[in-house]
Amino acid sequence: MASQQLHAKVEGQAVDSTHAKPAHSAPHPHMRGSAACVHLTPYAGEAQLPIIASLIERELSEPYIVHTYRYFLRGWPHHTFIAWAKDEPASAPSSLGPRAHQLGLDATTDQDETSSTGSSALSDHESDDEPGALSISKSIPVGVIVSKLEAHRGKHQRGYIAMLSVAPEWRGRGVATRLVQRGVRALVEGGAQEIVLETEADNVASLALYESFGFVREKRLFRFYLNGKDCFRLVLPVTHSSSPSGVAASGTEHKRPSSPPARFETLGIA
Repeated sequence: MASQQLHAKVEGQAVDSTHAKPAHSAPHPHMRGSAACVHLTPYAGEAQLPIIASLIERELSEPYIVHTYRYFLRGWPHHTFIAWAKDEPASAPSSLGPRAHQLGLDATTDQDETSSTGSSALSDHESDDEPGALSISKSIPVGVIVSKLEAHRGKHQRGYIAMLSVAPEWRGRGVATRLVQRGVRALVEGGAQEIVLETEADNVASLALYESFGFVREKRLFRFYLNGKDCFRLVLPVTHSSSPSGVAASGTEHKRPSSPPARFETLGIA
């Protein structure tokens, strides 16, 4: 299955990203056509920021400043999930790209400012989806989804899928589907009454992925990205059956951070 890049954006200034052509990836040695060898964990604190940046910025032509990540990760830490491939000896630092180090990030950066959930250290933290999953110390990060949830125009709770990315060698294996499923479920459980995102108008794989979850095309935004491409804004109206787990919105509201960033584009991988 050919995999393509997904694109979205957040309110503020749009940032261009690399638009790689679809390519078939060779199956990972521990993967045979599915995401069965992957487990998901919630964001566990600032020590994971370099991992997230490395997964996302390998696809960007213009990297984000660290504030962009911290806006989401500190404001909505419980709406970020990382996918890990099991049975791999590589440690988290070995997965970091040069850009993560340029941001001045390392495994000990601001560890006192972890998520409000009080998550444990990487080597001890296990998947909330799969209680028997291997510890992160025995896995490598292969994908991430970052979302936010806040009141829209003071009326209803809106979820926003801001970043979605899967490592090139793991694309086309259902990892993005798992991440979107978990991200949508968390937003619905948090009280989202709708979930939105933007993706390139010509990105067939992206549109197919989100539309398989019930997202519909709300409008087309012309020349939305800095590269001149149009995008579709997609919306998922939340009903009792909108969540992959069938959980209705709870009405829980999360306080918005005091200093939102400018508009920027984010991405993901099908």
